[in-house]
Amino acid sequence: MDARIRRAPGVVTNNHGAALAAERPAGADAGADAKEGFSFVSIANVALRHRTLIATITLLLGAIVAWRTLAQPRTYTSTASFIAEGRQQESALSGFAAQFGVRLPTTPSTSSPQFYQDLLESREILRQVIGGRYFPNGDTTAKPQTLIQLYDLADIPEPERHERALERIRREIKTELSAKTGVVLLRVRATTPALAEQINSQLVEQLNQFNLIRRQSAATSERTFTERRLAEARTQLRSAEGSLRDFREHNRDYRNSAALQLEDERLQREVFFQQQIYSSLAQALEQAKIEEVRDTPAITFIEQPNVPGRPDPRNLIQDIGTAILAGAFIGLLLAFWRDYFARLNTTADPEVDEFVTLWQTVRTDIRHPLNALRRSRAERSSDG
Repeated sequence: MDARIRRAPGVVTNNHGAALAAERPAGADAGADAKEGFSFVSIANVALRHRTLIATITLLLGAIVAWRTLAQPRTYTSTASFIAEGRQQESALSGFAAQFGVRLPTTPSTSSPQFYQDLLESREILRQVIGGRYFPNGDTTAKPQTLIQLYDLADIPEPERHERALERIRREIKTELSAKTGVVLLRVRATTPALAEQINSQLVEQLNQFNLIRRQSAATSERTFTERRLAEARTQLRSAEGSLRDFREHNRDYRNSAALQLEDERLQREVFFQQQIYSSLAQALEQAKIEEVRDTPAITFIEQPNVPGRPDPRNLIQDIGTAILAGAFIGLLLAFWRDYFARLNTTADPEVDEFVTLWQTVRTDIRHPLNALRRSRAERSSDG
Protein backbone atom coordinates (compact mmCIF):
# COMPACT_ATOMS: atom_id res chain seq x y z
CA MET A 1 0.00 0.00 0.00
CA ASP A 2 1.44 3.31 -0.99
CA ALA A 3 1.69 5.61 1.94
CA ARG A 4 1.70 9.24 1.25
CA ILE A 5 3.90 11.32 3.45
CA ARG A 6 2.80 14.78 4.02
CA ARG A 7 5.56 17.36 3.99
CA ALA A 8 5.34 19.97 6.64
CA PRO A 9 6.24 23.48 5.72
CA GLY A 10 9.92 24.09 6.01
CA VAL A 11 10.71 20.33 5.99
CA VAL A 12 12.18 18.27 3.17
CA THR A 13 12.30 14.49 2.90
CA ASN A 14 14.72 12.05 1.39
CA ASN A 15 13.92 9.06 -0.76
CA HIS A 16 13.13 6.91 2.28
CA GLY A 17 10.74 9.44 3.70
CA ALA A 18 13.08 10.77 6.39
CA ALA A 19 12.36 14.35 7.20
CA LEU A 20 15.24 16.83 6.96
CA ALA A 21 15.05 20.29 8.39
CA ALA A 22 15.28 22.91 5.70
CA GLU A 23 16.37 25.44 8.17
CA ARG A 24 18.37 25.23 11.39
CA PRO A 25 17.38 27.18 14.47
CA ALA A 26 18.85 30.64 14.78
CA GLY A 27 20.67 29.70 17.94
CA ALA A 28 22.37 26.80 16.22
CA ASP A 29 23.53 29.06 13.40
CA ALA A 30 24.92 31.59 15.88
CA GLY A 31 26.75 28.87 17.77
CA ALA A 32 28.16 27.44 14.59
CA ASP A 33 29.28 30.87 13.38
CA ALA A 34 30.91 31.61 16.71
CA LYS A 35 32.68 28.26 16.64
CA GLU A 36 33.73 28.83 13.07
CA GLY A 37 35.04 32.32 13.89
CA PHE A 38 37.53 30.95 16.44
CA SER A 39 38.60 27.75 14.75
CA PHE A 40 41.79 27.11 12.87
CA VAL A 41 39.82 25.97 9.86
CA SER A 42 38.02 29.30 9.63
CA ILE A 43 41.33 31.16 9.72
CA ALA A 44 42.68 28.88 6.99
CA ASN A 45 39.52 29.46 4.95
CA VAL A 46 39.93 33.24 5.22
CA ALA A 47 43.60 32.94 4.19
CA LEU A 48 42.78 30.74 1.22
CA ARG A 49 39.82 32.89 0.22
CA HIS A 50 42.04 35.98 0.07
CA ARG A 51 45.24 34.23 -0.95
CA THR A 52 45.84 36.64 -3.81
CA LEU A 53 45.74 39.65 -1.49
CA ILE A 54 48.05 38.03 1.09
CA ALA A 55 50.52 36.85 -1.55
CA THR A 56 50.58 40.27 -3.23
CA ILE A 57 51.30 42.14 0.01
CA THR A 58 53.90 39.57 1.09
CA LEU A 59 55.79 39.64 -2.20
CA LEU A 60 55.51 43.41 -2.49
CA LEU A 61 56.91 44.05 0.99
CA GLY A 62 59.70 41.51 0.47
CA ALA A 63 60.60 43.10 -2.88
CA ILE A 64 60.68 46.58 -1.35
CA VAL A 65 62.99 45.47 1.48
CA ALA A 66 65.25 43.61 -0.95
CA TRP A 67 65.43 46.61 -3.28
CA ARG A 68 66.26 49.03 -0.47
CA THR A 69 68.91 46.71 0.94
CA LEU A 70 70.57 46.17 -2.42
CA ALA A 71 70.31 49.85 -3.36
CA GLN A 72 72.30 50.97 -0.33
CA PRO A 73 76.07 51.30 -0.88
CA ARG A 74 78.36 48.71 0.67
CA THR A 75 80.02 49.70 3.92
CA TYR A 76 83.33 48.72 5.50
CA THR A 77 84.22 48.69 9.21
CA SER A 78 87.67 49.42 10.60
CA THR A 79 88.41 48.26 14.15
CA ALA A 80 90.95 49.34 16.75
CA SER A 81 91.42 48.53 20.43
CA PHE A 82 93.52 50.22 23.08
CA ILE A 83 94.06 50.48 26.82
CA ALA A 84 93.63 53.92 28.33
CA GLU A 85 95.66 55.39 31.17
CA GLY A 86 93.44 54.81 34.19
CA ARG A 87 95.73 55.28 37.19
CA GLN A 88 95.38 58.22 39.54
CA GLN A 89 98.38 60.54 39.50
CA GLU A 90 99.43 62.88 42.27
CA SER A 91 100.76 66.28 41.39
CA ALA A 92 104.17 67.56 42.44
CA LEU A 93 102.53 69.81 45.03
CA SER A 94 100.86 66.79 46.63
CA GLY A 95 104.25 65.15 47.09
CA PHE A 96 105.64 68.39 48.45
CA ALA A 97 102.85 68.68 51.03
CA ALA A 98 103.28 65.04 52.06
CA GLN A 99 106.85 65.77 53.20
CA PHE A 100 105.39 67.97 55.94
CA GLY A 101 102.67 65.54 56.94
CA VAL A 102 99.94 67.37 55.03
CA ARG A 103 97.71 65.29 52.80
CA LEU A 104 96.02 67.31 50.07
CA PRO A 105 92.58 66.15 48.84
CA THR A 106 92.80 64.38 45.52
CA THR A 107 90.17 63.89 42.90
CA PRO A 108 89.68 60.71 40.86
CA SER A 109 91.55 60.67 37.60
CA THR A 110 89.43 61.48 34.55
CA SER A 111 91.69 59.32 32.40
CA SER A 112 89.58 56.21 32.94
CA PRO A 113 88.51 53.88 30.11
CA GLN A 114 84.93 55.14 30.41
CA PHE A 115 86.22 58.71 30.05
CA TYR A 116 87.94 57.87 26.76
CA GLN A 117 84.90 55.96 25.52
CA ASP A 118 82.67 58.99 26.07
CA LEU A 119 85.34 61.34 24.74
CA LEU A 120 85.41 59.52 21.39
CA GLU A 121 81.79 60.56 20.79
CA SER A 122 82.09 64.07 22.20
CA ARG A 123 81.54 67.19 20.12
CA GLU A 124 85.08 68.45 20.77
CA ILE A 125 86.71 65.38 19.21
CA LEU A 126 84.22 64.84 16.39
CA ARG A 127 84.48 68.47 15.29
CA GLN A 128 88.17 67.96 14.60
CA VAL A 129 87.50 64.67 12.84
CA ILE A 130 84.90 66.27 10.56
CA GLY A 131 87.38 68.96 9.54
CA GLY A 132 90.14 66.47 8.77
CA ARG A 133 91.47 65.67 5.30
CA TYR A 134 90.75 62.26 3.82
CA PHE A 135 91.53 60.25 0.71
CA PRO A 136 88.51 57.95 0.32
CA ASN A 137 90.15 55.78 -2.34
CA GLY A 138 93.53 55.61 -0.63
CA ASP A 139 95.21 57.70 -3.36
CA THR A 140 97.31 60.31 -1.55
CA THR A 141 98.03 62.12 -4.81
CA ALA A 142 94.35 63.03 -5.22
CA LYS A 143 92.73 66.10 -3.74
CA PRO A 144 91.85 65.54 -0.07
CA GLN A 145 88.25 65.97 1.07
CA THR A 146 86.52 66.66 4.36
CA LEU A 147 83.71 64.59 5.76
CA ILE A 148 81.31 67.41 4.96
CA GLN A 149 82.18 67.01 1.29
CA LEU A 150 82.08 63.21 1.45
CA TYR A 151 78.66 63.33 3.14
CA ASP A 152 77.33 65.74 0.45
CA LEU A 153 76.63 68.51 2.99
CA ALA A 154 78.62 71.32 1.38
CA ASP A 155 75.50 73.08 0.03
CA ILE A 156 73.78 73.25 3.44
CA PRO A 157 74.09 76.44 5.55
CA GLU A 158 76.89 76.48 8.11
CA PRO A 159 75.11 75.78 11.45
CA GLU A 160 72.98 72.95 10.10
CA ARG A 161 75.86 71.54 8.09
CA HIS A 162 77.98 70.70 11.13
CA GLU A 163 75.04 69.41 13.13
CA ARG A 164 74.07 66.97 10.39
CA ALA A 165 77.71 65.94 9.97
CA LEU A 166 77.91 65.26 13.73
CA GLU A 167 74.75 63.16 13.59
CA ARG A 168 76.12 61.19 10.64
CA ILE A 169 79.55 60.51 12.15
CA ARG A 170 77.99 59.44 15.46
CA ARG A 171 75.96 56.82 13.59
CA GLU A 172 79.14 55.50 11.97
CA ILE A 173 81.04 55.14 15.27
CA LYS A 174 80.55 52.38 17.80
CA THR A 175 82.56 51.94 21.00
CA GLU A 176 82.61 49.06 23.45
CA LEU A 177 84.28 48.80 26.84
CA SER A 178 85.44 45.64 28.56
CA ALA A 179 84.73 46.07 32.27
CA LYS A 180 87.22 43.33 33.23
CA THR A 181 90.26 44.39 31.22
CA GLY A 182 89.54 48.08 30.57
CA VAL A 183 90.07 47.62 26.82
CA VAL A 184 88.22 50.10 24.63
CA LEU A 185 87.10 48.74 21.24
CA LEU A 186 86.49 51.31 18.50
CA ARG A 187 84.62 50.50 15.27
CA VAL A 188 84.23 52.99 12.42
CA ARG A 189 82.03 52.38 9.38
CA ALA A 190 82.53 54.09 6.01
CA THR A 191 81.80 53.61 2.32
CA THR A 192 85.38 52.59 1.42
CA PRO A 193 88.02 50.57 3.31
CA ALA A 194 90.57 53.37 3.17
CA LEU A 195 88.13 55.95 4.47
CA ALA A 196 87.12 53.74 7.40
CA GLU A 197 90.76 53.27 8.41
CA GLN A 198 91.55 56.99 8.04
CA ILE A 199 88.59 58.09 10.18
CA ASN A 200 89.52 55.52 12.81
CA SER A 201 93.13 56.75 12.89
CA GLN A 202 91.95 60.37 13.02
CA LEU A 203 89.74 59.62 16.00
CA VAL A 204 92.58 58.05 17.96
CA GLU A 205 94.96 60.86 16.99
CA GLN A 206 92.51 63.53 18.15
CA LEU A 207 91.98 61.57 21.35
CA ASN A 208 95.72 61.61 22.06
CA GLN A 209 95.98 65.28 21.10
CA PHE A 210 93.13 66.29 23.36
CA ASN A 211 94.64 64.42 26.29
CA LEU A 212 98.07 65.89 25.61
CA ILE A 213 96.75 69.46 25.54
CA ARG A 214 94.69 68.87 28.67
CA ARG A 215 97.66 67.42 30.54
CA GLN A 216 100.06 70.14 29.39
CA SER A 217 97.55 72.85 30.27
CA ALA A 218 97.24 71.47 33.81
CA ALA A 219 101.04 71.28 34.07
CA THR A 220 101.36 74.90 32.89
CA SER A 221 98.93 76.10 35.53
CA GLU A 222 100.80 74.13 38.18
CA ARG A 223 104.15 75.51 37.01
CA THR A 224 102.86 79.08 37.17
CA PHE A 225 101.58 78.59 40.70
CA THR A 226 104.78 76.85 41.80
CA GLU A 227 106.97 79.63 40.40
CA ARG A 228 104.99 82.23 42.30
CA ARG A 229 105.13 80.19 45.50
CA LEU A 230 108.86 79.55 45.05
CA ALA A 231 109.52 83.29 44.85
CA GLU A 232 107.63 83.78 48.10
CA ALA A 233 109.55 80.92 49.75
CA ARG A 234 112.85 82.45 48.60
CA THR A 235 111.92 85.76 50.23
CA GLN A 236 110.86 84.03 53.45
CA LEU A 237 114.09 82.00 53.52
CA ARG A 238 116.24 85.10 53.10
CA SER A 239 114.29 86.83 55.83
CA ALA A 240 114.81 83.88 58.22
CA GLU A 241 118.52 83.75 57.39
CA GLY A 242 118.82 87.51 57.93
CA SER A 243 117.15 87.24 61.34
CA LEU A 244 119.56 84.50 62.40
CA ARG A 245 122.57 86.49 61.15
CA ASP A 246 121.52 89.65 62.97
CA PHE A 247 120.88 87.75 66.17
CA ARG A 248 124.35 86.18 66.19
CA GLU A 249 126.03 89.47 65.30
CA HIS A 250 124.44 91.20 68.29
CA ASN A 251 124.78 88.24 70.68
CA ARG A 252 128.21 86.67 70.23
CA ASP A 253 128.14 85.05 73.68
CA TYR A 254 124.58 83.63 73.37
CA ARG A 255 125.80 80.18 74.51
CA ASN A 256 126.38 81.55 78.04
CA SER A 257 122.68 82.49 78.32
CA ALA A 258 119.89 79.90 78.31
CA ALA A 259 117.33 82.36 76.95
CA LEU A 260 119.60 83.49 74.10
CA GLN A 261 120.49 79.90 73.29
CA LEU A 262 116.81 79.00 73.00
CA GLU A 263 116.24 81.98 70.70
CA ASP A 264 119.15 80.90 68.52
CA GLU A 265 117.72 77.39 68.22
CA ARG A 266 114.33 78.79 67.28
CA LEU A 267 115.85 80.91 64.54
CA GLN A 268 117.82 77.90 63.26
CA ARG A 269 114.64 75.82 63.10
CA GLU A 270 112.93 78.58 61.14
CA VAL A 271 115.80 78.72 58.67
CA PHE A 272 115.81 74.94 58.32
CA PHE A 273 112.02 74.87 57.78
CA GLN A 274 112.20 77.56 55.08
CA GLN A 275 115.08 75.70 53.41
CA GLN A 276 112.95 72.54 53.24
CA ILE A 277 110.04 74.47 51.70
CA TYR A 278 112.29 76.13 49.17
CA SER A 279 113.97 72.85 48.20
CA SER A 280 110.64 71.01 47.77
CA LEU A 281 109.13 73.82 45.73
CA ALA A 282 112.19 73.86 43.50
CA GLN A 283 111.74 70.11 42.87
CA ALA A 284 108.02 70.58 42.23
CA LEU A 285 108.81 73.33 39.73
CA GLU A 286 111.18 71.10 37.80
CA GLN A 287 108.61 68.29 37.77
CA ALA A 288 105.92 70.68 36.47
CA LYS A 289 108.25 71.84 33.72
CA ILE A 290 108.79 68.22 32.67
CA GLU A 291 105.05 67.52 32.62
CA GLU A 292 104.49 70.67 30.61
CA VAL A 293 106.55 69.38 27.69
CA ARG A 294 105.78 65.67 28.09
CA ASP A 295 104.27 64.25 24.88
CA THR A 296 103.94 60.59 25.89
CA PRO A 297 100.76 59.04 24.39
CA ALA A 298 98.02 58.43 26.94
CA ILE A 299 96.80 55.20 25.32
CA THR A 300 98.47 51.95 24.39
CA PHE A 301 97.29 50.19 21.25
CA ILE A 302 96.38 46.54 21.37
CA GLU A 303 95.16 46.58 17.77
CA GLN A 304 96.01 49.36 15.35
CA PRO A 305 93.25 50.71 13.04
CA ASN A 306 93.05 48.23 10.17
CA VAL A 307 91.98 48.49 6.55
CA PRO A 308 88.99 46.15 6.24
CA GLY A 309 89.35 43.53 3.54
CA ARG A 310 85.66 42.60 3.23
CA PRO A 311 82.49 44.66 3.17
CA ASP A 312 80.00 44.48 6.01
CA PRO A 313 77.30 41.80 5.67
CA ARG A 314 73.98 43.13 4.42
CA ASN A 315 71.82 40.48 6.15
CA LEU A 316 69.71 40.32 3.00
CA ILE A 317 68.17 36.89 3.72
CA GLN A 318 67.29 37.86 7.28
CA ASP A 319 65.70 41.16 6.21
CA ILE A 320 63.70 39.52 3.42
CA GLY A 321 62.49 36.77 5.76
CA THR A 322 61.35 39.35 8.32
CA ALA A 323 59.61 41.32 5.57
CA ILE A 324 57.82 38.20 4.29
CA LEU A 325 56.55 37.36 7.78
CA ALA A 326 55.40 40.95 8.31
CA GLY A 327 53.73 41.02 4.89
CA ALA A 328 51.90 37.75 5.55
CA PHE A 329 50.66 39.07 8.88
CA ILE A 330 49.47 42.37 7.39
CA GLY A 331 47.82 40.55 4.48
CA LEU A 332 46.02 38.22 6.88
CA LEU A 333 44.73 41.17 8.91
CA LEU A 334 43.43 42.84 5.75
CA ALA A 335 41.84 39.55 4.67
CA PHE A 336 39.96 39.29 7.97
CA TRP A 337 38.94 42.94 7.64
CA ARG A 338 37.52 42.43 4.16
CA ASP A 339 35.83 39.19 5.16
CA TYR A 340 34.26 40.85 8.19
CA PHE A 341 32.77 43.66 6.15
CA ALA A 342 31.59 41.20 3.52
CA ARG A 343 29.64 39.35 6.23
CA LEU A 344 28.21 42.60 7.54
CA ASN A 345 26.79 43.37 4.11
CA THR A 346 24.86 40.08 4.09
CA THR A 347 23.55 40.30 7.67
CA ALA A 348 19.95 41.46 8.14
CA ASP A 349 20.50 43.60 11.25
CA PRO A 350 19.41 47.25 11.45
CA GLU A 351 22.46 48.24 13.51
CA VAL A 352 24.79 46.52 11.08
CA ASP A 353 23.04 48.09 8.10
CA GLU A 354 23.41 51.52 9.66
CA PHE A 355 27.10 50.87 10.37
CA VAL A 356 27.70 49.80 6.77
CA THR A 357 25.89 52.88 5.47
CA LEU A 358 27.87 55.21 7.72
CA TRP A 359 31.15 53.52 6.80
CA GLN A 360 30.42 53.95 3.11
CA THR A 361 29.59 57.60 3.75
CA VAL A 362 32.91 58.11 5.54
CA ARG A 363 34.79 56.50 2.66
CA THR A 364 33.00 58.77 0.21
CA ASP A 365 33.80 61.84 2.32
CA ILE A 366 37.48 60.87 2.41
CA ARG A 367 37.58 60.53 -1.37
CA HIS A 368 35.56 63.70 -1.98
CA PRO A 369 36.10 66.12 0.94
CA LEU A 370 34.48 69.06 -0.91
CA ASN A 371 31.20 67.17 -1.27
CA ALA A 372 31.28 66.39 2.44
CA LEU A 373 31.80 70.08 3.22
CA ARG A 374 28.90 71.11 1.00
CA ARG A 375 26.61 68.50 2.56
CA SER A 376 27.58 69.66 6.05
CA ARG A 377 26.74 73.28 5.15
CA ALA A 378 23.43 72.20 3.64
CA GLU A 379 22.51 70.28 6.78
CA ARG A 380 23.31 73.26 8.99
CA SER A 381 21.28 75.60 6.80
CA SER A 382 18.28 73.22 6.83
CA ASP A 383 18.47 72.92 10.61
CA GLY A 384 18.58 76.71 10.89
